[in-house]
Amino acid sequence: MYAEIIIPLALPKNYTWSVPDHFLQEIKPGCRVEVNLGRNKKYAGIVKRIHDEKPIGFEAKEIMNVLDAEPIIQPFQLLLWKWMAEYYMCTEGEVMAAALPAHFKLSSETVIIYNEEFGDDFSGLDNDEYRFAELLLSTVTITLRYINPNTGTFDISTFPNGRIFRRNVFTIIGVSK
Repeated sequence: MYAEIIIPLALPKNYTWSVPDHFLQEIKPGCRVEVNLGRNKKYAGIVKRIHDEKPIGFEAKEIMNVLDAEPIIQPFQLLLWKWMAEYYMCTEGEVMAAALPAHFKLSSETVIIYNEEFGDDFSGLDNDEYRFAELLLSTVTITLRYINPNTGTFDISTFPNGRIFRRNVFTIIGVSK
């Protein structure tokens, strides 16, 4: 199986990634997935459609992770994004970048800062969240590119759905280009 993914960039078209067997039951149109674009750039993209058409001329990379249990974008919204891209002569990725809040558009270039109002009591966080909060407290500002190789044991792209995000330990301030 394959999935056409919308990436929040001005790309000339949407790209296709292969869906690993262990994600077949989880992946749905409208869900966010983590994908590699290029050698070491990671993005959270939206699944536009799932299909069985093998891409011609290249070997599709595998989706790295499914980030949502349920779709965050509904089918009518995907149709609206397509219409907007055609009407305003832009890409669906540019529409996605404008339509979604920053914490839904994680990439390896996303900048995260520590929320000083939270304080430094991390007793309510689990082990991985605690280690991330300590790392963030000691560096004040970091990017996901910096986090992923150094932690190795957890995936920051899942934190917007976890306690560390709900407790306002950090703030996602956007994507640096």
